[in-house]
Amino acid sequence: MADIRSSNIINQPVDVEDPDLNIVPDDSPLKPGVYVFSLVVTDDMGQHSEAATWTVEVRDRPRVEITGPAVVAFNQSIPLTARVSSGGPIKTYSWSVTSG
Repeated sequence: MADIRSSNIINQPVDVEDPDLNIVPDDSPLKPGVYVFSLVVTDDMGQHSEAATWTVEVRDRPRVEITGPAVVAFNQSIPLTARVSSGGPIKTYSWSVTSG
């Protein structure tokens, strides 16, 4: 499998001799969005194929903040609210207490 840095493949073809490609994030990773990858192969006689394409959606990881009261009375409810930005649709909210 050929490893290609993400900054080396944007808007420019990269020639490799391997049918498998791994795009590795570097200082310029692919930003969230929809990307269409195109591949043209050339045989030993110099004949080129039609372009094949593959679409990939790059999603940023979700960012979350919690809001709620800083102080509550003993044995009372503690209302907490998650505010999510970026990322895709949220599948689960996994709450836990990590100290106390």
